[in-house]
Amino acid sequence: MEISVQIKKEIRSEKMLAVLIQGKLSGEVEMLTKVRLTAIFSDGEIIRRMPIPTALLKEEKECYFSGNSEISLKDVFLYGTKSEKVTVTIEAEYLGQRVSFEENAFVLDGSLFHKKPKKYGFGYSFYKGVLAFGSILWLPVMLIDGYMARKGYKELELNGKRAGGKKAIIFHANNKIKAFTGFSFSVREHKTNYFEKCYRKYAKKPCKKNQILFLSERRVEPNGNLDLIRTDLKSRGKFEIVECLIEKTVDKLSRKEIRQIARQAAVSKLIILEDFYPQLHALDIRKETKVVQLWHACGAFKTFGFSRLGKPGGPTQDSKNHRSYDYSFVSGTAMEEIYSEAFAIPTKNVKALGVPRTDIFFDKEYQANVKQKLYETYPKLKDKKVVLFAPTFRGDGNKDAHYPAERFSVDSFMEKVPEDYVLIVKHHPFVKQGFSVSEKYNDRVLDLSKGEQINDLLFLTDVLVTDYSSSIFEAALLNIPMVFYVFDKEIYMQERDIYSDFDSFVPGEMVMEEPELSDAVVRAINGNGESPERMEQFKSYFLDALDGNSTKRIGEFLAEVMEK
Repeated sequence: MEISVQIKKEIRSEKMLAVLIQGKLSGEVEMLTKVRLTAIFSDGEIIRRMPIPTALLKEEKECYFSGNSEISLKDVFLYGTKSEKVTVTIEAEYLGQRVSFEENAFVLDGSLFHKKPKKYGFGYSFYKGVLAFGSILWLPVMLIDGYMARKGYKELELNGKRAGGKKAIIFHANNKIKAFTGFSFSVREHKTNYFEKCYRKYAKKPCKKNQILFLSERRVEPNGNLDLIRTDLKSRGKFEIVECLIEKTVDKLSRKEIRQIARQAAVSKLIILEDFYPQLHALDIRKETKVVQLWHACGAFKTFGFSRLGKPGGPTQDSKNHRSYDYSFVSGTAMEEIYSEAFAIPTKNVKALGVPRTDIFFDKEYQANVKQKLYETYPKLKDKKVVLFAPTFRGDGNKDAHYPAERFSVDSFMEKVPEDYVLIVKHHPFVKQGFSVSEKYNDRVLDLSKGEQINDLLFLTDVLVTDYSSSIFEAALLNIPMVFYVFDKEIYMQERDIYSDFDSFVPGEMVMEEPELSDAVVRAINGNGESPERMEQFKSYFLDALDGNSTKRIGEFLAEVMEK
């Protein structure tokens, strides 16, 4: 397959780079459904990858693609650049191949990437106070404006569209005021600002060279990444381990809790996370402190973070979310550049050292113990063919998450599969509703959505039925056959998007219609699904750093960081 491109660029006002890319792929383009374009900025030391929204038009023997983006140069590098020149290269990825157009690279002046320093002091505080007072006076007017917008007389602000009722009016008013004055009535923003103020105060104290802070606002899962690394570092007996594991978002934290977390973050040499911790990215982290992101996911399926620039729910270019990470660890070498893009951090900060929670997939004794406990708890599963139905949710998040129950009839499915098949339903934690099941199938159907961990259930699974769930990576480690029930694939790809060409990378048969699902499941269990070579290619690309020793490798790496 041959590829050719034309790249046009223009520096516009306020340090904006406009990029237009037009290209063509010729040859065997039948399997091609996706082309990803990326702008790569390098100042000689730091590399930043930025996605470019791309459109595709296929013809019989050729495929045309185009990308168009406006990039804020002052936001490319987190702290600007000291380099006099920055090189920009465009890269295309399709069907697992990456092509870098070195001959079309161009150089920009480093001064375009400079950032203005933050302002502090009495004068700035007085200025902010005046804006706050003006915003309070202006609030009634904007609430009326929000009411008119809610009634349809004018356009609602984005946050207002996502809400309803009184919240829509309040969000609309707050957005309007913030756009003009920079002041927000958001409790989250006020408490984040308080956190940042406390951090600056406590950061004047000496850094504790031996202190490691584990930080999370989620429940710590047993045998999860944070739990395993915490156990490893504690066992070394060299470090002072501090934990701020409070299951509250910043808007729910008391001022005392905020001060406590800020104090520990300000004096720790190492801060370890396993998920997004938004208020941390409001800080200018002191140079002595390193921030580590273990992340909870394996591989890279659905786009996230800065890979969603310009898409609904994605960050803005000036966002500092995720960008404070000094190190992040991934499941394979091919994932380094993907996570670099998603976190908007230099590629060198992402290390393919593995994912600790996957170590259990190489521990036969652990697996045997889990299976025995599950069989004792659910005896109906023993000596049966276990079908695990584990789709992801539809919707924007926790509040509106759902799965369209009309697209999967448990009774119809169970009627068509052999009698020695049992079905386990495992919905995403966000999904609250279940499926209706006839009484005659009660001894062959289990809904464990609110019970067991999905990783444990995989140990006794004969076939996984899913769609866009990241559980496919763990299933691949166990070589579990998979069937992908993707009745809404085209819509989902447009709204959510994924990193790779879906049709070419999934290690299992795709099913678009429910009546075909039972036959596909039987084929998969009987070994007549996708070829083993497809599974091996999938694991080689996404999971080549996983071998059961991820916890040990990362623990040793972090111990070395502490000793520097």
